[in-house]
Amino acid sequence: MNTITDLVTQLNSATQALKDHRQDCATKTRRVRELESKLALLKGDVLSRETEINSLFEPSDVETAKTELLKATESVKSCEKAIENLQNFLKITSVSISSNISGQISELKKEIFDAKNDELLEQLSLTDEQISLLKEFVVINQLAPRRDSYGYYIGSAFGARYGELRGDEWKSVKNGLLEKMGFPPESMN
Repeated sequence: MNTITDLVTQLNSATQALKDHRQDCATKTRRVRELESKLALLKGDVLSRETEINSLFEPSDVETAKTELLKATESVKSCEKAIENLQNFLKITSVSISSNISGQISELKKEIFDAKNDELLEQLSLTDEQISLLKEFVVINQLAPRRDSYGYYIGSAFGARYGELRGDEWKSVKNGLLEKMGFPPESMN
């Protein structure tokens, strides 16, 4: 079984992998734009070479121009294929990779919080007398209900005694706990 520290390390690695993947996708998106600009120039070159062939009078010049036209046409096809490959990666493969990493991150967070919950529950212990008092509180609270009734939960006595954890205090406790557990600051929002 992994410790919380191990799980947080795995989470940080997965979070970094997702950041790296997103950066890679941004780089590939920029590359698509660059190649699309290059493709426009290559197509212009093909068009000018086709026009040039129509103005040549010597067979050897026409042959040379056709060879250059063929090279230019192949460059257009290669550029189009590279753009298609990048776009397919961004539309299909990238989405799958992001989804897998995001799922892994969600699962790791769940494991971390479950493990921390179990750890905290183990540390919270009450004597039999305290548990009996809590149960009596619940019964009395139900027998003489007040407008601030806390339900049938044994823990309701804690709500009645200490109040709720909300607002700024919630944020403060949450951020302190996550920091203590080793979560990166950006995960605290």
